[in-house]
Amino acid sequence: MPIDYALEIVFKQMNIAGNRPRTIDSYDYIFRGFYEANKILYVEEIMIDTIYSYLEGLDVSQQTKNYV
Repeated sequence: MPIDYALEIVFKQMNIAGNRPRTIDSYDYIFRGFYEANKILYVEEIMIDTIYSYLEGLDVSQQTKNYV
């Protein structure tokens, strides 16, 4: 499944569930940064290695990195 399509579905569900537009926009920003940095086109390409790779490039605590 293409990542853009999957996120569209998730964000529609978040909207229906009552999440605020600002919350949805924040998730959109974060996920787009993730899949663009890792050059991900399809959901199936998301692996634990791509998540750790992305976290390594962020300024987050080691505890956050270990949580994944």
